[in-house]
Amino acid sequence: MLRVLQRSSRMVAPAARNFSSEAGNNKLVITEVDDKTGYATVTLNRPPVNSLSLELLQAISQTLDDLQNNKSRGMILTSGHAPAGGCLLSLCCEYRVMCPNYSIGLNETQLGIVAPTWFQASLRNTISRRESELALTLGKMYTTDEALKVGMIDEIAENKEKALEQATAFLNRFRKISPMARAMTKQALRSKDIVELEDNRSQDIDLFVYAVNQPAVQKGLEVYLESLKKKAQK
Repeated sequence: MLRVLQRSSRMVAPAARNFSSEAGNNKLVITEVDDKTGYATVTLNRPPVNSLSLELLQAISQTLDDLQNNKSRGMILTSGHAPAGGCLLSLCCEYRVMCPNYSIGLNETQLGIVAPTWFQASLRNTISRRESELALTLGKMYTTDEALKVGMIDEIAENKEKALEQATAFLNRFRKISPMARAMTKQALRSKDIVELEDNRSQDIDLFVYAVNQPAVQKGLEVYLESLKKKAQK
């Protein structure tokens, strides 16, 4: 799964710089910057499904800060399957390109928990309200074709290389657009949801903590984590 986040990039050869954000000795986020375009390709590296641990979130945050400080002109974020937190990351991006045989969705209700209100808002801003309601209550995971049909992704690519090219082509559309005007427009479009995120922060945390501490939810999470361990061993 590839997502164009704010600006974007492609995988390159000679004119590329590499750096990574680490937790301990693990390279949780690998970044490659193309000096010719100013675009960066950021790869999440926490198999099997890049679950958003505190360490991975810190690594992502540090990477975004580094790219902003280095005045990167764009970024493409890549992470295979995109359940739950991975889906949220894609919804926070401007454009989504997906390869066949992957899945994407907010599957919280399948685990007995509730997607935070800002997860829900991000989904509603991407697909229809009715489809969002069905997706959130069912905890639906979409195939590549299904995701394109409902508008959760913008394009399908036959492989990762093609997906990177398509994401780069999307970013190139903005080369003649004022970065300031573009940023201000995005801020205006999303400002209401940002305010609601701040206002509902405590309520979202309380609801999540309550749900996750229920015995049935604990059992479901245990089964889910075991399934992830088995994937990691394959």
